[in-house]
Amino acid sequence: MKRNGEQEEEVFKVLLGSNHHIKILEQFLKDKEQTLNDIVKKIKINRGRGYQILKELQNSKVVVKVKKIKNIQFYNLNASKEEVKLISRLYNLLNEKNKNLEVEVK
Repeated sequence: MKRNGEQEEEVFKVLLGSNHHIKILEQFLKDKEQTLNDIVKKIKINRGRGYQILKELQNSKVVVKVKKIKNIQFYNLNASKEEVKLISRLYNLLNEKNKNLEVEVK
């Protein structure tokens, strides 16, 4: 049986697909400020590919740099971008729906 967190991920991926872009967006939705290393470890892709996708998301202004500590750059979703607001709303709705389904099943 899947844990609640895994069920949430499955619904999100079924609706949007399971490519690396979606996985990276999902990581930012779960945990706000993250480094490239955090992301590539969590979704298990190589650093070069992770950097390339992060650059693409930055170029489209979906992801922004938020701070730098020594030589470590932190990134986050751009909360002022309408697309980010929509994807965040969808993610939260799916999480809420899963919680409600879990309660009904018990």
